[in-house]
Amino acid sequence: MKKITKGQEPISLTAYRSSIPIADMKKETIYEDYKENAILRKQLLEEQGYVCCYCMSRISERTSKIEHFLPQSDFREKQIDYSNLFVACKGGEGTKEHYCDTQKANQLLNSIDFSTDMTKKIKYFKNGRVSSLESSKEKESSLTKEMNEVLNLNCKILVKNRKQTYDDFKNQKKWSKAYIQQAIASYKSGVNGKASPFSEMMVYLLTKKLRGK
Repeated sequence: MKKITKGQEPISLTAYRSSIPIADMKKETIYEDYKENAILRKQLLEEQGYVCCYCMSRISERTSKIEHFLPQSDFREKQIDYSNLFVACKGGEGTKEHYCDTQKANQLLNSIDFSTDMTKKIKYFKNGRVSSLESSKEKESSLTKEMNEVLNLNCKILVKNRKQTYDDFKNQKKWSKAYIQQAIASYKSGVNGKASPFSEMMVYLLTKKLRGK
């Protein structure tokens, strides 16, 4: 996870919301009746660099879904609030292993805030696992609990994919200091508006490598 900078919402969303009487804003059909959510989805994808807001796997228009950070079930007034809208992966829909929004469903996240720099709160391991920097062998932080229990970010498929991403880089022959610095810069900036999958993990692990840790 990383900080997500929200831009100006689509004009069509602004126009749609202004057409709804305040008394009707909490109706269950308000979000479903927004006909131009393809425009909304594309803009959200561009803001996030085409990676899931939770696990940072690669997503596209076809493989993503619009996520209400504050769930619609309890926060109807936020269902077309642009600041509450993100895009997430399908999260294992149709399989036995759910993660990200599919696992989260209508649960609240109290330790995660995309308007802050989440990279300063998370640590990654070479084996593909992830936890909070505040967690220790003796104590599990509230952030780690949410990542494990609400989002299931240490499920088998995500751990496998993160480890594979790091191993693919590790198995390359170029491991000079200059090459690592260049790789870190690339992971931070992305390419053609798209972030690399699990880029925050790679920045974290390569920075540790650069420091000799």
